[in-house]
Amino acid sequence: MGPAHRDRRDHRDHREGGARPGYRSTAVVAASGCPTDPRLAELAMAPLGAAVWTGSGELAQGGIVGLVHAATGAAGRRGDGFDPTRDSIEQAVANAFALAAAHAHGALALPFLAGGIFAGRVRPPITPDQLSRHIARCCARHRGDLRAVLVAFGVSEHELLLAAVDEADDPGLGVVRGSITRASDHGCPVIVNAANLEVRFGGGVSGAIGDATGCREAIDREARAAVAAFWRANS
Repeated sequence: MGPAHRDRRDHRDHREGGARPGYRSTAVVAASGCPTDPRLAELAMAPLGAAVWTGSGELAQGGIVGLVHAATGAAGRRGDGFDPTRDSIEQAVANAFALAAAHAHGALALPFLAGGIFAGRVRPPITPDQLSRHIARCCARHRGDLRAVLVAFGVSEHELLLAAVDEADDPGLGVVRGSITRASDHGCPVIVNAANLEVRFGGGVSGAIGDATGCREAIDREARAAVAAFWRANS
């Protein structure tokens, strides 16, 4: 059994209350491997490294039927437990694949995670080149049987991800330059939103995804309700 399959087994064991310590995931909030932090429940934030499943609004008309919000760090707070880390990026990627698989989808498109407002905040510091390689390795390690497509927005991002995917050397991992909100660009029915612990659409790629749904406020509410239910299940 390869590493990706072991990772999927680990997600299942954690969700079903196995021996691994930590949170119990729900059907729409995957939190396997996330560090426990009671502050986050009080702040109504998702765990660091969690992923949250929601509907996709008007994107469904174009073939994107689900959104997975990857919570790599907090938008409004800084410091230990709120800033993104290599581990939180990896756990968010792993949990995103776990949710896509649990909802019976075979492919997942991901943007360049932990950029934008998180640029310069990843602990310990990481260069864009190192970050792109880390994202590609995480996808190769945790995608299981799903196909993974990294979607680059600009030329420099595309070049970084091309090199990273080439180094990862995984036939199930690809990269395209285009729009993550167009299924015709990447061929995936589910996309990852570069989200935050608050699980609200922000600016940049996240804002573009929110606008493309045509109902960003409703999806924000859906995500927050999912996180609230998660904390009730873990109380």
